[in-house]
Amino acid sequence: MTHIGYSKLSEIQRASNAHDLANKPVAPDLWFIDKQGDFHFIEVKLPGDRIALHQVIGMSILKEYFDKSSILIINLKPQSILLHN
Repeated sequence: MTHIGYSKLSEIQRASNAHDLANKPVAPDLWFIDKQGDFHFIEVKLPGDRIALHQVIGMSILKEYFDKSSILIINLKPQSILLHN
């Protein structure tokens, strides 16, 4: 609440609730706020995992409500794969 505020949080919840249950938006795995007050949202994917529609919808809602924000999708790979590449 300190960084988002009640009003903006209510707007985000209303935007989220406007979607049907099959595509209910979800928040990314990680959020952080830097010293300048900018929001950063990170979605982490494991090998073989892909971004789902409800995740894209969730990230797009957040991007709409936070002017100073970034969204990052990180694909993790097992260390054994990294050592051979």
